[in-house]
Amino acid sequence: MTNENFYNMLQELAETHYGSLNSLSVKVSRKTGRAMNLSTTKGKGILPPLYFLKELRGLMSDDELHEACLLKLKEERINNDEEISDFMAELELTDSYKYKLRLRRKMQRREMGILC
Repeated sequence: MTNENFYNMLQELAETHYGSLNSLSVKVSRKTGRAMNLSTTKGKGILPPLYFLKELRGLMSDDELHEACLLKLKEERINNDEEISDFMAELELTDSYKYKLRLRRKMQRREMGILC
């Protein structure tokens, strides 16, 4: 998943449930008490903050949120963020997604073995 894919998926969900990306942004801002403008973060090409991702749990599948969190960790080059790690541990991933993650890690290990 890329940032662009994430925002395209979010755009579709927002239009289906709330009418627009701005409406979703306002809803989450009211609920959390933190101002959030999705158009700005989308324009900058960065993912929204973690508190926003947590609010998307009812709209997006846990697999999609897990992938977004992985992208966020990669984007910010964070190795050990306890808050993100705790949120990712709470997600209930499907067996097919877990299998996909295992295959991805296996491929990475093979590449590292070849390169070393």
